[in-house]
Amino acid sequence: MIIGCDIDGVLTPLRFRINFRLPWWVFLFLAFVPSNKRMLKILISLSASHKIVLVSSRPKQLNWLTQWWLKRNYVPYSSLFLVESGPGIEQRKLEIIREEKIDLFIDDDEKIVIFLREHGINALSPEGVFLKI
Repeated sequence: MIIGCDIDGVLTPLRFRINFRLPWWVFLFLAFVPSNKRMLKILISLSASHKIVLVSSRPKQLNWLTQWWLKRNYVPYSSLFLVESGPGIEQRKLEIIREEKIDLFIDDDEKIVIFLREHGINALSPEGVFLKI
C-alpha cells in the first residue's frame, strides 16, 4: 500500500491556510517547528510495510529546508512533492496522488479531504487515522 501524507498540520502541530502565494523566505520559520510525535510514531510504524509519499503545499523553493526538517525529525518517506499553496491546491494534490498511485492520503485540511473523496481517493484527517489505528 502507498500512503500519502501532508506535512503541516499532520507531521507538524502547525496548521495554517494560505490562499495566496507568499515569498518563499517567509516560510523559513518552518525549520524550527517541532514534529507531531503521535503522528510521526504512526508513520514510522506504517513505513515498515508501506511506501510513504509526502505531498505538501509548501513552496518549491523550500525543498532543501523541508528535506532537512524531515531528516532532522527522522520522518520516513520515499518521495516528496511540494505543490505550493493558493488556488488549485486541491487539484495539484490530486494529480500527484493519482500519478503516484497513492492508496490512502492523510491531510489536515477538511476541504482537501472532501475534495479527494469526491474524486475517488481514500482520504482521512489525522484524527481519522488515530481512530482507525
